[in-house]
Amino acid sequence: MILSFTGHIDHSARVMQVITWNRSFRGIPNLDDGKYDFALEEQETHATVLDKLLAWEKKLYDEVRAGELMKFEYQKKVALLNKLKKKGTNSVALENAKAVVSHLHTRYIVDMQSLDSTISQINRLRDQVLYRRLAELVDGILQH
Repeated sequence: MILSFTGHIDHSARVMQVITWNRSFRGIPNLDDGKYDFALEEQETHATVLDKLLAWEKKLYDEVRAGELMKFEYQKKVALLNKLKKKGTNSVALENAKAVVSHLHTRYIVDMQSLDSTISQINRLRDQVLYRRLAELVDGILQH
């Protein structure tokens, strides 16, 4: 989680991890170790794999966009909480503001877990399925 004490949530740093090819490319597992079931993916066309990748990337875009909106809401609530603390506002209003900030923080954690899951799926499709399909295509071209 990328969250500073000032209430800043940095989604862009997290998204850059999925965009950077080398990050996940280095971590490609041995495809012959039997951990992954590619039976259904074997019969998919390149277009199908790319369509799946596009759908997951659209989902990632929507999650990041929603996360950015939540980030702005969170920052406003943290600023309000800090303002209430400085004013010496009564404890009920202060506790209510803390509860709102805490709730938004919890939502952020859940959203980051969902984002991680989406990123993992994109990495898996790109690094294990698409990469393998492209390697097979290149091998087929080189053999002819």
